[in-house]
Amino acid sequence: MSGLDYERAILAAGPLGIMQACLDVVLPYVHQRHQFGQPIGEFQLMQGKLADMYTTLNAARAYVYAVARACDRVRRPARMRRVPSCLPPNAPLGWPGGDPGSGRQWL
Repeated sequence: MSGLDYERAILAAGPLGIMQACLDVVLPYVHQRHQFGQPIGEFQLMQGKLADMYTTLNAARAYVYAVARACDRVRRPARMRRVPSCLPPNAPLGWPGGDPGSGRQWL
């Protein structure tokens, strides 16, 4: 079971790449797309959404890096190899901010 602890930490890095790719696509887009005679990146609502995306990405990245460092620090004796090490057994890993349908907040 301890192998699954590390697997959860590894799989949590996948959504980070997806979030970074989304941010890389949307930043040029908001400067190219014009509405009402100006780029949509100049609208306050869009700037707020971009700030939220950037903040969420960096918070999730910091969390995953902290978990990975905790997994690296763990040095257990051979007799304790089955004890979960870096994550609590009920720690939810998924999209930061939670699942909109469940009402759960993960960060």
